[in-house]
Amino acid sequence: MDKRKFSPEEKLAIVLEALETGKITETCKKHGIPPQLAYEWKGKLKRSAGEVYKRKKPQNNAEIERMNAEAVRMKDVIAEITSENLQLKKRLGR
Repeated sequence: MDKRKFSPEEKLAIVLEALETGKITETCKKHGIPPQLAYEWKGKLKRSAGEVYKRKKPQNNAEIERMNAEAVRMKDVIAEITSENLQLKKRLGR
């Protein structure tokens, strides 16, 4: 019997389905996996939850400066596009 490979998205969907329905055994039968595997995936999900909700902090001052420079650049691009948009509206008589 070939072992089926589940993508991370499929694993998450199965675990969430089992948690939402409260029927882990039935969910596992539906997807053709042993309940122990679902419990293993559930445990991994719980252990990694902290990473999902952890706010990523900039590593150092250089990274903060880079991010600030990028924000300024993006604001400049937005201002330029807005200005061009207004000029085009004036030309079209709007």
